[in-house]
Amino acid sequence: MFLKKLFKIIIVLGGIYLILHSFSNITYKVNNQIKLSDYYVNKEIASPKAKDNFIATLEIPQINFKQGLYNKTSKYNSVDYGLEIIDNTDFPEFSDLLIIAGHSGNSKLAYFNDLDKLTLGSIITLNYQTKIYNYKLVKYYEIEKTGKLSLPEFENKTLCLVTCKKHDKTKQLVFIATLIN
Repeated sequence: MFLKKLFKIIIVLGGIYLILHSFSNITYKVNNQIKLSDYYVNKEIASPKAKDNFIATLEIPQINFKQGLYNKTSKYNSVDYGLEIIDNTDFPEFSDLLIIAGHSGNSKLAYFNDLDKLTLGSIITLNYQTKIYNYKLVKYYEIEKTGKLSLPEFENKTLCLVTCKKHDKTKQLVFIATLIN
């Protein structure tokens, strides 16, 4: 009798957890969409001084991807909140290299989950301060996950996207795109 009641309680608590977890994911995604809408409607949000709003967006039409980027000094510029602009890299008007990291997997933060579906020639668009930068994917490969990344030299400004490899967290996928306009 006691085990039956305990089992029912566990089932009810599990159901409540699943509902709350789903609601949390939905709320997170809705808030994210609101911030994206705000970015496109109110370009003044794109100020480099913005800390808690998106200052840029990254779009990859081939995989129906659109996500905002925070200022590098924002606490939200972290894979723990979404995408992360890696230190010592910056937007095209300031640097020849921009590296963006993101998670893949099955959590609400797995923004780069579909990068492995990209093909050479895929277009990646960066919207930053009313400017649109189009990149073309020229190379992709996997590396050991060591926290270090060695990149080949490119003549054009370069965008690098980095994520963990699905089903093998000891490896990372690296996607290299060069600026085309």
